[in-house]
Amino acid sequence: MKVFVTGGTGFIGSHVVKALVDNNHSVVVLARNIEKVPALAELQGVKIVEGDISVPASWKEWLDNTDVLIHIALNWGDSAVEMLMHDTLSSVRLFEMAAKAGVKHIVYTSSTAVNDWVYMDESARELGDNATVYSHTKQNPVTYYGATKGASELYLQAVAFEHSIRANIIRPGYTFGNPAVDGAGIEADDRFSQIVKCAKQGNAVEVIKNDGTQFIDASDLAKIYIAVTHSKVNGNMYFGLGNRFITWEEIANEAMKMTGSKSELIVIEKGWPSKPALFDVEDIKHDFNLSFDSWDKICRHLRYLIMK
Repeated sequence: MKVFVTGGTGFIGSHVVKALVDNNHSVVVLARNIEKVPALAELQGVKIVEGDISVPASWKEWLDNTDVLIHIALNWGDSAVEMLMHDTLSSVRLFEMAAKAGVKHIVYTSSTAVNDWVYMDESARELGDNATVYSHTKQNPVTYYGATKGASELYLQAVAFEHSIRANIIRPGYTFGNPAVDGAGIEADDRFSQIVKCAKQGNAVEVIKNDGTQFIDASDLAKIYIAVTHSKVNGNMYFGLGNRFITWEEIANEAMKMTGSKSELIVIEKGWPSKPALFDVEDIKHDFNLSFDSWDKICRHLRYLIMK
């Protein structure tokens, strides 16, 4: 298939692009900076084109004869209006123009932030595992990021219905991992790196008791994109997450063990529940036989950071 990918030179995007070409697909990657990851452009079947998701003239022609659009790029904004104008508007315009160009299937990268109340709102946190989020759980964002992702999901649903095309949504959570290719990035959140740095230098490591998430390695997340792309599913949403909750305390302990560190681990008690709310990942298991216990890859990632 011919696949058009926005955000393909980013951390998650580079893993998705590599997985696509490993599965013999032809990939056009939209990038603001085509020199960002030279090794990605060297992969057979990849063409990187310069453009900005907010400037349709820079990418419109590449939608012609495209089978699948995978939209990963994010245009950030610091206010509600900026998020609306920068990201939501760009996404909606892309969806509609792709549908009119004859794209048969759109895969949109949303976020667990569509329901970020479960880890941002104090009352929800107190509910613990009674606040479990399922694929059918109503959107409930409390951040502008979550709101823009939720709005784009709804617009995609309407565009897909209007034009009778397939559309599916993937909602990643905390995604970590090693570079997909030489020179590619790793997770934007620096907590893994900071823990390793403190452990190597013998500095104290601070974590919040019971703070953690259903981590997923970017290479495993890419498998969900491939599964959705190869399937016939339509109108579905899949959480891109691991199958168990792992705490930062566990990660810090493992980093100190690996480095032989004598750092003090300071665990701050904030009353967070020992059984927190989870995102249900049964749909990827049911539909694609995918299930990810991320601990081994967390350890691999720690080793990578230690050796850097």
